[in-house]
Amino acid sequence: YISKILVNSTSDTNVTSFEQYFLITGNVERIGDHAMNIGEYVETMRKKNICFSENAREELTKMKEISTKKLMETIIEGIRNRKGQRIVTIDLKKIKEAPVEMMIICEGQSNTQVAAIADEVDNFVRTSTHVHPLSVAGKENAEWVAMDYGTIFVHIMQREPRAFYDIEHLWADGKIKELEDIL
Repeated sequence: YISKILVNSTSDTNVTSFEQYFLITGNVERIGDHAMNIGEYVETMRKKNICFSENAREELTKMKEISTKKLMETIIEGIRNRKGQRIVTIDLKKIKEAPVEMMIICEGQSNTQVAAIADEVDNFVRTSTHVHPLSVAGKENAEWVAMDYGTIFVHIMQREPRAFYDIEHLWADGKIKELEDIL
């Protein structure tokens, strides 16, 4: 979190975290996804005459460095923590029309396991990187949970929906890598 952000050069208000900033400015819906949209936030802050201390600038630089690769590794570790199987990554960086840089697909054996994997990915990524998914869909029935991390889509599916929708085939132009199951 950002330390010592000064709000308006004429104000005495010190904001010590993005959470405080967004609560003060009313942008509550954006709390937590700052690492994925840091450029947008910096621009918003500039428009509102927000000044950064030297420490805050250093922390912003570190946050920008949460790469897609690091995020992908963290997501995969979260999946493995709940015994997700048949993990596949699809690198879509070279496909202009792709909505994201990477997709991660895995499967769980039941709706309980699919929901548990989704919860673990969410919690593990938040704890490790302070990045929150921009949206999560499908947790109600947990046959297929989709998580949007901005640069990465995560698909956690039961076997039947995964076979039916065959996402790997839809994005076969990307670089597909099957990861070894860890028991």
